[in-house]
Amino acid sequence: MDAAEFFRSVVRANYDEFTRNPGDLRSLWNAVVSANTAAEFVALHQLGYPETSRAKLDAVAKSIRDKFTVLSDLKFCAETFKHVRKITDQRSSGSFTYG
Repeated sequence: MDAAEFFRSVVRANYDEFTRNPGDLRSLWNAVVSANTAAEFVALHQLGYPETSRAKLDAVAKSIRDKFTVLSDLKFCAETFKHVRKITDQRSSGSFTYG
């Protein structure tokens, strides 16, 4: 599945479902988490869909997120959903914030 097909089949479908049910946490979770992976699909597209290392894929996806900062915000939200919390300072206070 290429990036465009992933976006149409998965991300857009999850977004449309959420907009029909904006109070449904499951729909929001699906929309945010699937949209977050779009940067990796675009990175694979830019690389020409080769077999590649995780580090290379992460680097290209990061450059995409750096260019479109809304994608960095989306990544933060998706990771908060997936991991329940975001650790803000692991070394000193160990404090965390909830999504």
